[in-house]
Amino acid sequence: MNEGIAAMVVQWCLICLVWMGSYNRLLARFRLTQATTLAVLAACLLSAFSNWRMYVLPIEVNVSGTIVPMIISAWMWTCLVRPGQASYLAAAVITMTSVLFCIKRLFIWDPVLMFADETLILPLLLTVLVFLFARHAEEQVFLLFFSVTLFDISHSLSLWGKVTPFAIGSPFSQDVLWLSVLTWSLAWTVVAAIIHSRLVGSIKSKLQSHR
Repeated sequence: MNEGIAAMVVQWCLICLVWMGSYNRLLARFRLTQATTLAVLAACLLSAFSNWRMYVLPIEVNVSGTIVPMIISAWMWTCLVRPGQASYLAAAVITMTSVLFCIKRLFIWDPVLMFADETLILPLLLTVLVFLFARHAEEQVFLLFFSVTLFDISHSLSLWGKVTPFAIGSPFSQDVLWLSVLTWSLAWTVVAAIIHSRLVGSIKSKLQSHR
């Protein structure tokens, strides 16, 4: 499968799920409506192959791979991230970006270590890391978007002068980002269901003990 196709498939799937109301409970945590979420997903889908060429530097910046994730990250940082968690999340972003960068370089130096496709390994790793670094869904999604974007920028800068044309927001990074979002959403749904079932079970046991 060509790079970038997986991201588009995931975006289509998310559009369908949001349209059907499957993520209404999750969207409420982000203070988002269905219409706003669908508009953002549609913008990502339509701008997947749209590149902005900078006139000052010979750099092409992909709209869906860099611009939109940075806007989403900035909005989440200003509107959803709690002030007391700012420094902690900043350190978490730096740590996650460094881990992704080191693993990517390791795979380049020794491809034998890549036991599966990178677009499968990195999303699974990211999902584990965000659950380790943050408890709240909005903070976890912020970590996903911002760390993947910074990882792509840092990895692209490490290839400066080695590839032509020089581009930020590659289809590969889009695959990693949106597969990470999909993997995280599935994991969050499972965790939320487990917590809900345990909470209901504890309430029932307390009610039965008082009878």
